[in-house]
Amino acid sequence: MVFTAFSTWVELLRGLCPSAILWINGGFATYKNEPPKDVDVAALIGKNDMNSWTSDQQVTFETLLTDVRSDGSRIQPMGGLVDGFYAIRGDIDQSVVWHESWSAVYVNGVRSVGESKGYLEVRLADG
Repeated sequence: MVFTAFSTWVELLRGLCPSAILWINGGFATYKNEPPKDVDVAALIGKNDMNSWTSDQQVTFETLLTDVRSDGSRIQPMGGLVDGFYAIRGDIDQSVVWHESWSAVYVNGVRSVGESKGYLEVRLADG
């Protein structure tokens, strides 16, 4: 069910951003004893894609993103099965933030200093 929701999410995103790059992380991309509850994904979106959207396309894009509220709670797309975020492709500051976050290693909920891990990169199209 998680994979089906993610596949649908990707197809919706592809309609808006055909050359997006996806950085996939979390339990979906990492071995754990329990099955994943969702897919954690940061989409690197081209500024040209975003600038060409109609207002309806902008609204569609916003429905694909996780809303993190001030109290720390989240509203996730696809019935909570996708934790979707984005960064502007080519913006080094935004890319570094997601790379640092996605490559961090946590042990018992505490970030392990000096350790890092990989994450999955998927390119929707050559671009």
